[in-house]
Amino acid sequence: MLTTYRIALVIVQFIAIIFAVYYWSNYKNTNQRYFLFLIIFSLLCDQVNGSISVYLNERVSLLINILIIVTGYFLLYWFNKVLNKKIIIKVLVTIFSLTTVYSFVTLNFYYHFFSILLTIETIIILFCSVLYFTELINNNKVINYYKSQQFWIVIGLLVFHIGYLPLHLLLGIIKTDTIEFKSAMLLLNIILYGCYSYSFVVSKYKIDE
Repeated sequence: MLTTYRIALVIVQFIAIIFAVYYWSNYKNTNQRYFLFLIIFSLLCDQVNGSISVYLNERVSLLINILIIVTGYFLLYWFNKVLNKKIIIKVLVTIFSLTTVYSFVTLNFYYHFFSILLTIETIIILFCSVLYFTELINNNKVINYYKSQQFWIVIGLLVFHIGYLPLHLLLGIIKTDTIEFKSAMLLLNIILYGCYSYSFVVSKYKIDE
């Protein structure tokens, strides 16, 4: 199941990359332009880290931890661009940075999974997503929300992290190598990257900065 999951995840991520490249000209000058590189980076980290763990026959978390940190700062940077809550974002960046430092000090970066950092990141992304929808309701763009690239990106982030948070908090109880867990993670990734892909499609309407 592990191999099947990894292959399926690659396919889902690769499809999103194809959409991102095909529609690149529509959003290359917007705040969403770097999502193409985030997806490519995520794919490489997921697969290379998995391959290293299989090759060494031991759990290695180096690239996954790097991915957590890069994704966290990237999404905070993006939300800072699309939200009018600069002070709140600065506070969230500070919280995330302090948690990152704490993780480096208390855990082995190579072997130990930065679980607490990922929990904080997940909560921060959910909070920023709620802020986005709060602003959207009070914005004229709410009329054409289905044409907004930002809207579909946030939908993907919101659904993924709502589904992932309880799974993550139960990692000490549930087993991550079961079909049930992998199936749930695959479904969440399909939703996330599906929303990413559709966001690239609607970028043709060019209503987002």
